[in-house]
Amino acid sequence: MIISFQVSDKVIEDYNERYHTDFSTDHFSDYFKDVSKRMKAHNDATPEENIDVLIVVNMFLTGFDSKRLSTLYVDKKLRWQGLIQAFSRTNRIDTNNKPFGNIVCYRNLKKATDDAVALYSDGDQQAFFAPPYPELKNQFIKAIQALQVVTPTKDDVDPLYNQGDEALEKFVLAFRSVLRIYNKVRVYDEFDWEQFKNIFTNQDFEDFKGKYYTAYKRLKPDNPGEKADILDDIDFDMTLVQTDTIDVTYIVNLIKSINLDDDKSRNSDIAKIQRFLNNATDDHLKSKAELLKRFLDENVPKLNSKSDIGNELNKFLADSRENALVGFSKNHNLPISVVKDQLSDYNFTGRANLQSMQKEFNDLGFGFREKRKLSAEMQQLLENVSEKYSLS
Repeated sequence: MIISFQVSDKVIEDYNERYHTDFSTDHFSDYFKDVSKRMKAHNDATPEENIDVLIVVNMFLTGFDSKRLSTLYVDKKLRWQGLIQAFSRTNRIDTNNKPFGNIVCYRNLKKATDDAVALYSDGDQQAFFAPPYPELKNQFIKAIQALQVVTPTKDDVDPLYNQGDEALEKFVLAFRSVLRIYNKVRVYDEFDWEQFKNIFTNQDFEDFKGKYYTAYKRLKPDNPGEKADILDDIDFDMTLVQTDTIDVTYIVNLIKSINLDDDKSRNSDIAKIQRFLNNATDDHLKSKAELLKRFLDENVPKLNSKSDIGNELNKFLADSRENALVGFSKNHNLPISVVKDQLSDYNFTGRANLQSMQKEFNDLGFGFREKRKLSAEMQQLLENVSEKYSLS
């Protein structure tokens, strides 16, 4: 998006078409306010309403604040107060996911920046600038080493649940420190996981992140009014984990994009998706992870270059769902039609039809205890099938 005081009719026409508005150069202030609102109210849930990149000419460099604004690209000479104010557009902190802003200069502004900072920072330049990369890199290494003292590998985390709260607390605090420093160091151009491969890989990080999320889910109280003892003193700071949206839609799109033209690319794509599934933190995705991994292991290797992966995935899910229903009906001596009728009711209303269920069981001659047990197991089946075998 482009904005300046000399904005053309064509620019505003494009804007109106994209955002379904009705601005004109005769009412520039209304257009300006709408641009400002979209920049401030940047919402991941409505990406079509957002402005991601704004090109400005002598505008929005003072008096404009947006916590989501992270990077300023500069291609003009800035000095003194104007430089500080422009750079400050990026430093509105927005949770631990944004510890500082980034400035990308296409002109040499080092001297102007040093002079301005010396003047306006009261001599404390360290409070103005983010730490240099070597300093943060060293902090990251130390945090990783501290984590490995507590849990050398991801497989060492699970036994901590049998060692008491104190043992698990040490892991949570150690990995939280790794997360916090990573969130700072990852934005540097110099950062590359290859620099740490001898002690800690990107896959190690993802594995530990999955364990951290699992600890959070297991330890957080079911009732918000009741806190587990260990949580009284620990802030899991889950915003550090939620940096990427790896959900069902994301994974399904990756599966549909698997390159079937050659085995090497196919295997590489499968391995990548498997890693995402192994470290899934989205509950909706985790419920389907094993099923999707089975599709990747058993079905995708058999497809040819002309196969429609999306159609194959839908067929696999339908067949798996049918097998689950048939298996339940056989194990419980129920006609398959009864099981499918109950599932249809559940899908339509969003809940089990207990009255219909009891009538069916009565007609089939089940006793009181059998009906109570079967009702509970049927409800569990309906919930699992509705969640597990659907991509919606």
